Amino acid sequence: MQPDTIVRIYSMSKVITSVAVLQLFEEGRFALDEPVTRFIPELRNLKVCTGGTVENPTLAEAKKPITIKHLLTHTAGFAYDFSAKEPVRQLYLKADLLEAPSLKEFIQRLARLPLVQQPGEAFNYGVNTDVLGYLVEVVSGQPLEDYLRDHISEGFGLGGSVRIDLARGNALGSVGQFGWSGAATTAFNIDPKEKTVALLITQHLPNNQHGIVAKFYTLFYQSLVD
Repeated sequence: MQPDTIVRIYSMSKVITSVAVLQLFEEGRFALDEPVTRFIPELRNLKVCTGGTVENPTLAEAKKPITIKHLLTHTAGFAYDFSAKEPVRQLYLKADLLEAPSLKEFIQRLARLPLVQQPGEAFNYGVNTDVLGYLVEVVSGQPLEDYLRDHISEGFGLGGSVRIDLARGNALGSVGQFGWSGAATTAFNIDPKEKTVALLITQHLPNNQHGIVAKFYTLFYQSLVD
């Protein structure tokens, strides 16, 4: 691998977009508990699907507005087609969100879909970070790729999950370590205690088919002992 090798990192890009959001938050451009509809009014009238069919879904009013914090924590009620229950799964497939030509068009398609749960009630992995990408465009006035180039460029700065209990982990590590992964069996780990950064870049689908991520972390932490 060379320094300029192009690789597929998939969901690891969520970390980069989240850093951009937190930069704008630090500048006082919005509060984390602020409704995202202040900036993206297209999402104002979303309903929650509670059953029914693709042709006739049963819908309920949302009990609270979606906040920016909900988007950062994947608790807004959005999904992917692979993480949604029926009939929302089929609705997501028909909307073909990820083929939208722009983030604005993506938001317009998403606004026609129901949520899978009430905002703030539970974690559901979904297109939350895509919405945050559009938020960055609206607040900054720049296309997302331009903002990332101008304000982040090198280094990610923040991970997606933090270890708080060693006994409950499935691999070696330290309390306070954080990182994230991607669908092509990519992962990074930042360990403040050990003052290390570990990066795993394979290009294998399906994700972690052979359990390489845990093996990688085991070898990495064993090397620190040795």
